[in-house]
Amino acid sequence: MTEILRHAENTDRWIEDGLFPSALYAGLKQSTKRNGECTILFDGSKLDSGFVVGDGRRGFTYQKRHFYLDPIELLMDSHVKVWKDLGFDGFGTWLDGDTVYVDPVTICGGLWTATELAKVRDEKAIFDVLDKRCITIQ
Repeated sequence: MTEILRHAENTDRWIEDGLFPSALYAGLKQSTKRNGECTILFDGSKLDSGFVVGDGRRGFTYQKRHFYLDPIELLMDSHVKVWKDLGFDGFGTWLDGDTVYVDPVTICGGLWTATELAKVRDEKAIFDVLDKRCITIQ
């Protein structure tokens, strides 16, 4: 089950500066460890429905042990502003074996739109927020 983390009122300043607070990244690590995935929206909102579609072409990977032990703030901050400028809605993590994938994400309102976007991006799966489940793309 993915967890959508929320952050406080200074979102616009953080995005303009390309920075998020360390506590947000600590939450990202904890949620990824607990749930195997996590999503953070740039506007700080809580997502109740829709479909999360990653874009692995613009993301990066971590070895699991480094993701949990190393400070990730500098690497993340360098990507967050670029992802925001490119029009992504946020970013997410997905744990697969010993690899943590960190990708920018787009939130789609409908299953068909999300599926087609995932195919274009060559993604293996999307996440259904309402039903809290991954949907494999064929």
